[in-house]
Amino acid sequence: MIVDLGALVSNARAWRAFTGGRRLYAVVKADAYGIGAERAVRALEEHVDGWCVTSLEEARAVRARSRRRIICIATLPCAHLPQAVALGVEVSVTTPSEVAALTRIAGARGKRVRAQLAVRSAAGWIGVAPERVGELARTLAENGGIEIVEAWTHLSGEREAPGQLAAFRAVLGAIESAGLLLQGYHIASTAPALWLDDVPGGAVRIGIGLFGSTMGVETKSVPALQQVLEVGAVIDRADEVEPGVSVGYGAAYVTKPGDHLVTARFGYSDGMPRSFVASGPTVTVETRELVVVAMGMQFLTCVGDARVGERIEVLGPCHPLDRIAQSAGVLPHELVLSLARGSRIAGTLVDSASRDGYTTCGDSR
Repeated sequence: MIVDLGALVSNARAWRAFTGGRRLYAVVKADAYGIGAERAVRALEEHVDGWCVTSLEEARAVRARSRRRIICIATLPCAHLPQAVALGVEVSVTTPSEVAALTRIAGARGKRVRAQLAVRSAAGWIGVAPERVGELARTLAENGGIEIVEAWTHLSGEREAPGQLAAFRAVLGAIESAGLLLQGYHIASTAPALWLDDVPGGAVRIGIGLFGSTMGVETKSVPALQQVLEVGAVIDRADEVEPGVSVGYGAAYVTKPGDHLVTARFGYSDGMPRSFVASGPTVTVETRELVVVAMGMQFLTCVGDARVGERIEVLGPCHPLDRIAQSAGVLPHELVLSLARGSRIAGTLVDSASRDGYTTCGDSR
C-alpha cells in the first residue's frame, strides 16, 4: 500500500473549504485507520485544528508528534483520566462520576481541566441522554475546576439526522438555561458533512473523508478529493489456457476460448475481503482493464492482456476507494483498515516517495 501524503493534505484543505472554513478535527482513531498515527500527524499537523482519538494510547501517539488540541470522542476509564489530562486531552464528560474525577484532578493540578460534553444520539453510543443534559450541565456550571470547551454529538444516519439534530438543538437550549457557557459545538463527521445542506457547528470531524471517500454520495455537491491510497501487485504468471478449465476453489470461473489468465501476488492475506471477487471487479495494467475471476490467500487471477512483471492497480486513481469498498461489500473504513493492516504485516506500507520498486509481495522490504 502506497500512502500519498500530498493527497492527504490536499483532502484536508478540500474539506475545510467545502465546510465553509470550519475548524477541522482529523479523526485518527485505530492508528489513523491503520496507516499509522505518526505518518498522518506528520503530514497534517499544519493543516488541521485538532485530532479526535478514542483511547489513551491513541492520545499518547498523537501528542508525541503534535502540539494541537486532542479530543477524546470515547469514554475513558477513570484510571486513565489523570494521564489524559496531563497530555492535554479534552476528555468527553458524560456522567457525574466523571465530573467528580476531573474535579479531583483539577484540584491536584491547581488549574482548570478542559473537557467536552458528549450528548448521546443513538442507543449504545457515547454521551449523556438528552433528557439528562440539563442536570449534568448545572453541575458543570457550578464546578470551578472544569472548563467545557464544546458540546458534541454524532449523527447515526441520514434518515435519523433531522430528529437527532432537533434533539441536539434542544439540548443546547438546556445547556444555556443551566448557565453553562460553551465555546462552540460540533456534530458533523464525514457523512453528515455531505448530507447536510448547511453544516451546524463551528467544527467538523473528518476521518475516512481524508482518504478520498465521499461515502457514496453522488447526488449532491462533494469536495474535490484525491485518492490517498494505492494498492497494487506484480504479475508473476501469464498463460493462455484451453477452454473449459476451472479456475479457483469451487470452479469460481471456467475458461473460455481465447482466455489469457494472469496471476499476481495479492489475496485476502493482504486484507482484501474475499467478497470482492463476487462482484466481477476489474484491475488495471497501465490503460488496460483485467477482469478478476478468482482470489485466494495470496494470489489474484484475472482474465486479460498482460505480461509477467507488469504491475496491476487494485486500488488507486483508476479504482477509487468508494468503488472498491462497494465491490467488496464493506464500508470504506473497513477496507482501509484491512488493507493497511495487511500491508503493515507484509512490510509493504510505504509513502509515495518510496513508490519505485514497490510490490505487495514483500520484495520492496
